[in-house]
Amino acid sequence: MCIAIFDLLNFKLVHINKNTSCLYSQGGIDMGERKYTLVSLFSGAGGLDMGFENKGFQTIWANDIDEDACDTHRKWSKAKVVHGDIGKIDFSEIPCSDIIAGGFPCQGFSLAGPRKLDDSRNILYRYFVKLVELKKPKMFVAENVKGILTLGNGKIIDAIITDFADKGYDVVPTLVNAADYGVPQDRYRVIIVGVRKDLGVSFIFPKPKEEKVFLKDVLKNLPQ
Repeated sequence: MCIAIFDLLNFKLVHINKNTSCLYSQGGIDMGERKYTLVSLFSGAGGLDMGFENKGFQTIWANDIDEDACDTHRKWSKAKVVHGDIGKIDFSEIPCSDIIAGGFPCQGFSLAGPRKLDDSRNILYRYFVKLVELKKPKMFVAENVKGILTLGNGKIIDAIITDFADKGYDVVPTLVNAADYGVPQDRYRVIIVGVRKDLGVSFIFPKPKEEKVFLKDVLKNLPQ
């Protein structure tokens, strides 16, 4: 997915975010005048960010409410990691970036939980929407559990898609299984990708790999 996003950004380069005062930050993939950067919300220890970093992007700012997760993020990344409640952060202090990414809290959506429509955590995604509206990145990437597709008979995911689309983005939600992309685990997640409409391009999610990776193959060379 990160490679597909990288290729899409290469295909349609824009040096200044339209309708904002944002100039792109320094750091990340060096494309001459352009460098691809990432701002991460609800970052945890940075699992999603690490995937982007492994493909050449640079996380320049990250936030999570869990202090231990923030400490872990700082141990591997060079990002400015801010510990705290996203609702109390001054968005004007968050740098502009090419991509905003994050896995907004999923406890209210998860099939493993009570799936309450009125769970207060269900509306935290709106801070994600607010930052996208303010900074207008080229793309955003959000991750969540598959239960988000069926909560409220689909009304929740429809509302999320509408909220992002109203900010000027073409939004594509895709249910994927990590096992189809080289991970030795069945782990279903909904990946929501938004592309700014004025860029005039579409994001196509990478096709699943034909060959599966099994846990025995991953562990076979580890010492006993």
